[in-house]
Formats: sequence, C-alpha cells, structure tokens
Amino acid sequence: MLYLIKQDEASSTLEVSFRCLFAAGKVVAPEMYQAYQDGDPFMDLQGLLEPHHEAPPTGADLDAAGEILTLDMLAKWGAPDEEPEWEELRSACLAALDKSRDLRPAVYLTAALLHTHGIPGFADGLRLLRGLLEQYWEPLFPPLDEDGDAMERSSALFNLTNFHKVLKPLRNTPLVEDRAVGRFSLQDIEVAEGKAEAREGQGGELPQVGVIQAVFQAVGQETSRELAATIARAVDDLVAIESQFREHCGPDQAPDLSRLKEQLQRVGVALRTYSLEGAGPAAAAIEAGEDSETPASRVSGSEPSASQAIGAAPQPPAMAGEIRSRQDAVAAMEGIARYFRRHEPSSPIPLLMERAKRLVDMDFLSILRDVAPDAVPQGEKLRGDDKPE
Repeated sequence: MLYLIKQDEASSTLEVSFRCLFAAGKVVAPEMYQAYQDGDPFMDLQGLLEPHHEAPPTGADLDAAGEILTLDMLAKWGAPDEEPEWEELRSACLAALDKSRDLRPAVYLTAALLHTHGIPGFADGLRLLRGLLEQYWEPLFPPLDEDGDAMERSSALFNLTNFHKVLKPLRNTPLVEDRAVGRFSLQDIEVAEGKAEAREGQGGELPQVGVIQAVFQAVGQETSRELAATIARAVDDLVAIESQFREHCGPDQAPDLSRLKEQLQRVGVALRTYSLEGAGPAAAAIEAGEDSETPASRVSGSEPSASQAIGAAPQPPAMAGEIRSRQDAVAAMEGIARYFRRHEPSSPIPLLMERAKRLVDMDFLSILRDVAPDAVPQGEKLRGDDKPE
C-alpha cells in the first residue's frame, strides 16, 4: 500500500493522505483507503496525547484490572513462532489507551500498526510514544519506582527491538508496489544488490535491480521521497525518546533502540537511493559526488534532525592536529560515523564510513573486487599479472 503521513505543524495532528494510484495499478488494497475515507484513521493521536478525561492526567492503572497481562498474551512477544492477531491486538491496545496513558499498550500498538498499516502506521506509533514521554514523564504508566527508577518503562520500549515481531517485519514491509510486477521491501532490494541472502523458501526469480528501479520510477519520486521523510521523522522520534530517559534518569536507564534505528536508516537510504532520477545505486553514487560540498542535511536527503530543529548551537571541531597514521584515519572515520548517528540519525554517512573502514586494510585488487568487480581483469592487466611466465 502506498500511503503517507504528513505532519500538520499548526495543529500538531497527523493527517493521513493516501496516494490514489488505482488507475495506474499501484495500490493493491483500495479497501484500506476507503476505510480512511469512512473515518477510520490509524488512531486519534491528538486524543491519545490529551489528559485523560475521567482521571486526569493519565487515567487508570491497567495492572490493577489485569489488562496488561491480557495484552501480553495477545502480543505473544515471547513466542517467536507464533503470530499475533495484529488487528485484534491493535483494537485491544486502543481500548487500553482510552483508559490509561501507558507505554506498554502504546508499544504493542506501534508494533501492530507496522503489520496493519505499514511504515506510516509504525511512524505514527513512535510519535505517540514520544509524545507520552515528553508530556507525562512523572505520572505516566508504568509508574516510576520510589527512587525515580524507570527500568520498567525502558523494558517496555526495548520490546520495539524484538526481531520476530518488529525488526524482521520492518525489513520485509513493502516500500513500493505495482499490481502487475509485485511489491519490494528492503530485504528484496538488498538481495537484488547482492547485500543479503534470499529468504528461506523464497521461490521463483530473485528480485532484480532493474525491475525495482522501474517500479520506483513508475510510482514517482515524490511518493518515495515523502515516505523517506516519514522514516527520517521516525528516527528523530526514537532519538527524542532516548533523550527523555537520559534527561530524567541518566544514560544507564535509556532503552537501547540502536538496532531499530539502524533498520530504519537502511530503509531510508534505500528509499532515497531509488527515488533519484534514474534510480538505483549508480545514480545515488553520482548524486553523492555532486553534493559532496553541500550541507549535511542535503547530503542525507532528510528533514532536519531533532537537534537541528531546536536550534542547537554549532559545536567546535572535536579533532585536533593532523592525521598521521592509518589508525588516526580509522579513528577519524569512527568519529564521523558517531557524529552522524547522534546528530543526523537519518543520514547514510555512517554506513559509508563503515564501508570505507573495511577497505582500509585491502590491497588494490581487493578494493576493486569490493567496489567494482567488473574492473578486476583490467586492474590485473595494469599490474602486469597477465604477463607470460
């Protein structure tokens, strides 16, 4: 399904707008669009962030009535081989959140939205989690311990890194679809590019870069870029969630959401790569070369990060002196990667730095094999390897 969330900054609500591409055959589930037209959006985000109407500000304790245990059973988080009824879980979480402002049903809801409404729904859920933490830190459920310990909240949020319920489905969520050709996910893109193995049991022809390029071009750059912007905002929301824990109780109690952030960043990189004119990895490399002197936000192709949005003061360079050794160069690349992960989490720069580090200890032909396999014979010829003995 191709549907997008747009942020209405004036009212701080989310307006869900679906790209009506039925005539072009680009939407495979028109009933989803019709449901939204009939007044069934993902959820009432604004309403769920308002103080509870009966017991302000955060409503009732769901533990007292055993409702959290019921949600745990529906979610089946500890059973990797069992798939929850995601629509049932979504409805149960919304009912629970109508009674209480509680992170635990909000986390399950976020995961359920990934399965029922794709990446836009998942991003909607992350925005809810961020809003709950920012607006209701003290009275939010589950409650803080007497000494202000927030480990129960951190554990609830760590559920977002569950491989079978979140990370793997996110990797397999369609990013682009065509009724005639099929749907393609991050997994399909990385298989086509030779970066990942095909899924076990995946039959038929493996995904091809040229086919994926054609589908992205048929759908249009704007659609892909807007979905990439949704991903960038989701990463910013994750950064803000972690920041709430660091601010209130220190880094030791902040949930480690790095695996989820990295997965979202890879999705964002794929979307930006294939939304370029001409699409595909080659076009992305050309654009990266042309934009090498532009500001970081242009290179990343994303919205300003959370730190940029609040007008953070410019920071002085952290490095001092020249790079005098290979170890210094590797350390510099690691520092660059750390900076972008922290301050511009939607940027592809950390991935590029990791690849550059991998090339450091390679010889000339090994680098050619990694970056341009077709050029290896010419490289061997230049080196004289083809001379008769």
